[in-house]
Amino acid sequence: MKPIFFAYPGNETLTQSLAEAVQGVCGQWEIHTFPDEESLVRLTTDVSGATVFFVASLDRPNAKLIPLVFAAETARFLGAKGVHIIAPYLAYMRQDDIFHAGEGMTMQYCASLLSRYFDSLMTVDPHLHRCPELSNVYTIPATAVHAAPLIAAWIKQYIEKPVLLGPDRESSQWASQIADLIQVPAFIMEKTRLGDREIKTAALDCSSYRGHHAVIVDDMISTGVTMRNAVLQLKKQGVEQVSCIAVHGIFADDAYTELLNAGVTHMVTCNTIPHVSNGIDIASLIVPQLVAVL
Repeated sequence: MKPIFFAYPGNETLTQSLAEAVQGVCGQWEIHTFPDEESLVRLTTDVSGATVFFVASLDRPNAKLIPLVFAAETARFLGAKGVHIIAPYLAYMRQDDIFHAGEGMTMQYCASLLSRYFDSLMTVDPHLHRCPELSNVYTIPATAVHAAPLIAAWIKQYIEKPVLLGPDRESSQWASQIADLIQVPAFIMEKTRLGDREIKTAALDCSSYRGHHAVIVDDMISTGVTMRNAVLQLKKQGVEQVSCIAVHGIFADDAYTELLNAGVTHMVTCNTIPHVSNGIDIASLIVPQLVAVL
C-alpha cells in the first residue's frame, strides 16, 4: 500500500515532492476551527493499513500542535499502520535548560508530546545547543538531517569570491562546516545579547576582504536583529556585497523587510519554513529517511 502524506496548510509543495519521491500519495484532510477556537480534524482520505506522514513545519507552533496530535490519533483510530511526523523546522528547542527559578524545560515537554502521538520524527538542523542529540529527549526514533552541503552548493553556484561569516558563536558550526566544504575563509563575529530584540555586535576587521562577497550564515533568522547588525557592521567597513543565508527563515514581525532595507544582496533560506526567500530545497535530505521507514 502506498504511503500517504498529509500537508499541514502551507506545506503542500514540499509534501508533494516527498510523496512523489517515494511513490506515495497526498492525502486530504480538513481542520475546522469552531468560534470558540476548538479544533476538529477530519481525514477524508482512507488511511486504513497505510503508513502515514504528516508534514508540518513547526514555526509558530502553538496553533499547530493540537490539530496535529488530533490528526495523528485520528489516523491511528482509523487503522493507520504507522503515523510519523516530518517537521522540517522543530520548535521549542530554545529552553533546553532551566535559566531562572520557576521555569521548566519546554524542549523536553514538546519532545514528550510528539513522542506520545507519533512513531518517528524527521527534522532539519534542529537548534541543538546544550542537548547534543535528539535521542536525549525523544523516546521515538528522531532523525536530524543537515543542510550544510546544500547551502555550500548554492554558494558555490551563485556567489563569486565568497567569504563566510557566522554572526555569533553559536553559528560557528554552520559557517565553519560550509566554508570547509567549498574551501573559503570563515570568520565568527562576537555578539552580546541585551534582550529579545537588542544585541551588540563587536567590530570585525574585514579590510582584507573588501573585494569579496560576504555571506552571513546561520541556522535560523527569527527577529533578524543578529543578521541585520552583522550586515550593517560589514557595510560600515566598506564591504559592498553582503548576503544572508539561513536554514530556517522564521522572520518574526518585519524582520524580512528590515534585512532587505539593510542592503543585502541575496536573502536566501531553505524551504523548511515556507517563505518567499526559499531558494534551497531540502527534500533530497529527507527522502532517504523516508525510505528507511518504509
